[in-house]
Amino acid sequence: MSARIPVLPGSRRAVRTARSNGRPRRATASGDRIDIVFERRSLRLAVEVKPFHAPEGDMLRVFQCLKYQAALTAEAALADEAVETRVLLILGGSASDDVISVANRLGIPLRDNVRFAGDRSGAS
Repeated sequence: MSARIPVLPGSRRAVRTARSNGRPRRATASGDRIDIVFERRSLRLAVEVKPFHAPEGDMLRVFQCLKYQAALTAEAALADEAVETRVLLILGGSASDDVISVANRLGIPLRDNVRFAGDRSGAS
C-alpha cells in the first residue's frame, strides 16, 4: 500500500520527495507508527497528518514530529546509513498562533489548511 502527499508550496526538494510513493503507518524502533514516510535516495521524510477536525490539543503534534525525527535518525545511525531525516506536520485545519509558535521555535515545518482529494471539510 502506498500513500501520496499533496504537493505543497516550499522547497523543490520537498516537492520532489512528495512525488514519491510513501509508506503509511511505518513502525519505528521506538514503537511509534509514523503516518507516512517518504524515502528517496539520501532523504527520509516523516509526515504527521492531522485532519481538519482535530482538536487543538491534538494539533500540538509538533512534539510527536520531534520524536519521529529522533527515532529515524537513530535508526539510520545504527544501520550506518547516510540519510538526512526531516519531518513535516500537515494539518487539515488552521493552526493556532500557539501551534505555529511552538513549531517555529522547535524547527518543525508545518503546513495548515491542507486539503486532500476526497476531503469533505466544506472547503472549496
